Amino acid sequence: MAFVYSYLFWFAVITPASLAIYFATGSWLHWLNGKRQDRRIQRRKGEHRIAKDIKSSVVELIVSTAVLSLGLAARDMGWVVMTPLSGVIATVVSFGLLLLAYDAWFYWTHRLLHVKFMYRFHAPHHAAVAPTAWSNDAGSSVDTIIAQGFFALACVL
Repeated sequence: MAFVYSYLFWFAVITPASLAIYFATGSWLHWLNGKRQDRRIQRRKGEHRIAKDIKSSVVELIVSTAVLSLGLAARDMGWVVMTPLSGVIATVVSFGLLLLAYDAWFYWTHRLLHVKFMYRFHAPHHAAVAPTAWSNDAGSSVDTIIAQGFFALACVL
């Protein structure tokens, strides 16, 4: 039962924070992009997809926070592979290693999602041919679980 409480705690903390950051950043970028029409990369406008992209992104952000909350709850239960190092140097080194590991994870899982039998899960991400500030997290839940699964694993390593 302690695992469930820990999971719900992390989910309740991380989800609203993620959504607040998404909407604050998206609103600012949407406003900024509207001011700088001369810098548009594509002539097509993606404004007709904004509602769909926001809905999809909110769902995928909730899936991402669920995955991260799972890893944090497992860590809280002591289900870790190794004892974390302490100290400033260890923290900086660990952060750098995690950045490299995540970059490799994301690269290879993204490549995997482009393989024919997996692409159906990744295709919604490519549906936005003229992306807007709201398109960033739009996709499918399977895509998100695979790409963001790293965060659940990183918490217990």
